[in-house]
Amino acid sequence: DDIKMMKSMGLDAYRFSISWSRILPRGRVSEGVNQKGIDYYNDLINTVIANGTSKGQIGIALNTLWCEPYKKGDADDIEAVKRAMDFVMGWFLEPVLTGVFAANDPNPTHIGYLGDQRLEISFSDATGKALGPQAGSFWLHMYPQGMYNMLIRYVNDKYGDKIPAIYITENGWDEKNDEKLKVKDACVDSMREDYHKSHLVYLLKSMKEMTVPANVKVTLHGRGVIILNGLKDTVRFGLIYIDYKNNQKRYPKTSARWFAKFLGGKEFLSANQENVEEQ
Repeated sequence: DDIKMMKSMGLDAYRFSISWSRILPRGRVSEGVNQKGIDYYNDLINTVIANGTSKGQIGIALNTLWCEPYKKGDADDIEAVKRAMDFVMGWFLEPVLTGVFAANDPNPTHIGYLGDQRLEISFSDATGKALGPQAGSFWLHMYPQGMYNMLIRYVNDKYGDKIPAIYITENGWDEKNDEKLKVKDACVDSMREDYHKSHLVYLLKSMKEMTVPANVKVTLHGRGVIILNGLKDTVRFGLIYIDYKNNQKRYPKTSARWFAKFLGGKEFLSANQENVEEQ
């Protein structure tokens, strides 16, 4: 049902990850394979194919972020940004594109991944100005310029014509989970709508400014906007509200309706006129 709902919204792709513990609960094939796990993924893949929402592409997924100097113009902070970007992006992407590791050797003097970076992460600059509005999670802020900077100032400027197709596979906004809210109120998520609008603006700006557009294709996947992700105990992501008190019934948030309009998902809009005022 969720895959069909995504299709009705106008989404034409779906990204999912395989949980190997679901396939190999004991970590080794020799220790036994969970057939129920295999059946689950087979059913999922067949459903995705049947609804025409996947091209079956396989690639590396990198979890990255964008950093800015704590003090503008400060040489040490500028160097810290370069080091941070290599730790989260360069060391993984550069070997794939060039066959060699990023030149920024950490010269480790501390123990562990975080210690070797020799930097501190802050969500505000030296003047106390926040990077952007904070979401439900302390680590998530709205800074759409970061997407532009990542694609242009880092990926495009650094790797040029070596860049393969780029898929943004996970990008979204969360809010604190408030069990006291009625469904109708929980479905009003203007900040999430603003988040996606502003990121799409900077995404389009990036695509127009790429120096090698023939080798660059930036695509926003369905999972990229986090369709369903309740995380009911702490925060909630997602365009769709999941009512855990009512058999996990799905309700489209205002952001989902906007996205459907943006993508031309007339089927979704006409099928989701249900009134949630009393929920």
